Amino acid sequence: MKKLLYRIVIWWYIRVWSPIYRFVIESGERRPVKPYKSMDELVTSLKAVGWREDGIQQGWDAIGHPERMQWLIDVKRSVKKGSDCDEHAGYSFVSLSISEEIIGLEEVVGILTIGYWKPWFWKVKKFGGHHVCLLQYNGKYAHVGNWGLHTGFDTQADVIKHVLRDNDFFGWFLWKFPYKLLDYDVKVR
Repeated sequence: MKKLLYRIVIWWYIRVWSPIYRFVIESGERRPVKPYKSMDELVTSLKAVGWREDGIQQGWDAIGHPERMQWLIDVKRSVKKGSDCDEHAGYSFVSLSISEEIIGLEEVVGILTIGYWKPWFWKVKKFGGHHVCLLQYNGKYAHVGNWGLHTGFDTQADVIKHVLRDNDFFGWFLWKFPYKLLDYDVKVR
């Protein structure tokens, strides 16, 4: 039952709420996503946009369109409207999927979303999560996003452990644009 509920939440998040947000809020703030010649060039672009937590306008979390990230990069605009890890991961996925010249890039696997319980107040934990673009890079797994590029992982599970840090694992899902769920798993308590 919990796995079914998790799948419904995933569906709502990537197929219903986020498209509504993109249509209402982001219209007119888009440019076609451009390819990159190196991973360093991508990471520099992501850093130029910066990170800002989604707020009330995004319904506390919505996945913005990669073309909006390109718009932010091109106009070098501050991120007053929010550009958190899901936008960074989604933009990385789309731009790397069309980049043909990057040495060592073997496959852009998908966008990996990891949910977890993190310490909050006293003994209470709150739900959190992080999105990264999952890659096969120089014969190993890697991830890129608002944390930069991290390489040298043997398995997808190693990437998940790296992202989790000291938080309690809840579940993960792997997806790609245009918002297609590839795989998922949830820890049933």
